[in-house]
Amino acid sequence: MSLSTNTIISSLVSASNPVLKINEVGGRQWYRKPKDGRRGPWLSAQFEFLDKAIWERRGPCIYFVTDQNEVLRYVGISLNKLSDRWRTSPAFTESDEPLSGDEIFHSQCWHRIAHPTEREASPFIISVLSGNEVLAFLPSIDHELSSLAVLRNDPDIIVTVLELWVCKYGHSTLWNKALTGGKKPRALRTEA
Repeated sequence: MSLSTNTIISSLVSASNPVLKINEVGGRQWYRKPKDGRRGPWLSAQFEFLDKAIWERRGPCIYFVTDQNEVLRYVGISLNKLSDRWRTSPAFTESDEPLSGDEIFHSQCWHRIAHPTEREASPFIISVLSGNEVLAFLPSIDHELSSLAVLRNDPDIIVTVLELWVCKYGHSTLWNKALTGGKKPRALRTEA
């Protein structure tokens, strides 16, 4: 019997490695590089690395953002490394004066993390599976997704397809509106 969509998504998140914890957002306002298109203002975060080596590890990966209730809020990929997507940036004032210390940032998630609803409470955990870890995971599921393993030489394609699949079938709780099209979920979501 094939596993349900919810079970597969929950298993993927459970198999992923926690890398970054955002405890709260607030405090100082900061801006990114003076000429950066996504300049801000942004709110500072109190965060901690749970595994900095994995955050810096090279290679394609899929990552998940869960809230304090372990509800999946975002899924994304990087074809290079997680720190390219969840990056630390030098912080500036509105008039482009440097501030002390770098800030953590993710352009698509930051507004939602900084202004969560009651159901989207912090802390937020960012966890990751490398393309090779996804390849090792795929044979364990009784689902058509396991056939992605034939692309073992292309882990970047595997994580890309997997991100689209999670967005399509598990997006009732996701912030990924670009990939989900803001549509109603195609699969019923229940929290585990």
